[in-house]
Amino acid sequence: MRVGIAVAALCTLVLVAYSNTLGNGFVWDDNQQIVMNPDLRAGAPWTNLFSSDVWAYTHRDQPTRSNYYRPLQMVSYRLVSKLFGLDSWHLHLLSVVLSLAAVLATFMVYLKLTTRLAFAFVAAALFAVHPVHSEAVDWISALPEVGCATFVLLAFRLFLSIYGRQSDVTSTADSLKRWLLWCLSLLMFALALLWKE
Repeated sequence: MRVGIAVAALCTLVLVAYSNTLGNGFVWDDNQQIVMNPDLRAGAPWTNLFSSDVWAYTHRDQPTRSNYYRPLQMVSYRLVSKLFGLDSWHLHLLSVVLSLAAVLATFMVYLKLTTRLAFAFVAAALFAVHPVHSEAVDWISALPEVGCATFVLLAFRLFLSIYGRQSDVTSTADSLKRWLLWCLSLLMFALALLWKE
C-alpha cells in the first residue's frame, strides 16, 4: 500500500511539473528533425529510420555526416505521427510519459539499493522535479535523453536483481531466472543505446 501511494505521488509530481508543456509547439531542431523529415511521413520506408542517422534525409546522396544514430527516437516520432498525426501535443505527451517512466525506474533502483521506501521516494521525487531535466522533457527533439535514461535505469534495476540473487547454492530454476534477468538487462541496455549514440 505504501509503495502504491509513493508511486501515485511520483506520478502526480511528474504531471504537475510537466503538464504545462503539452500546449507547447515545435521549436529549434523540432522543425528540421520532425516537421520537415520525409522519413516520418506515411509511406516512407521504416528501414530508413534504422539504417541512417537523424539528419540523413538532408543529404541522401552523400555519406553520413553526423553521429546522431537514434533509431528509437525516430521510430517513436513515426509511431506517434501514424497514430495521432504530426502534432506537437502528442509528441510532448510522449516526452512526459517517458519522463514518468524514468522517474518510476529511478524509484525502483533506489528502493532496491536502499530497501528504504522513504529514501527511494525522496530520490525519485528529486529526480522528477529537478530543473536539469526540464529541457529534456520540454523540448521534443530531446526525447533521446529521456528514452536513454529510462532504459539505462531499467537495465541497472534488472542488474541489481541479478546481483541480489547470487548465492553459493543455486537451483536450476534460480539459474534460469538469473539468466533471464541477465538477458532482460542486456536487452534494456541495448534499447538505451538505440535511443542515443
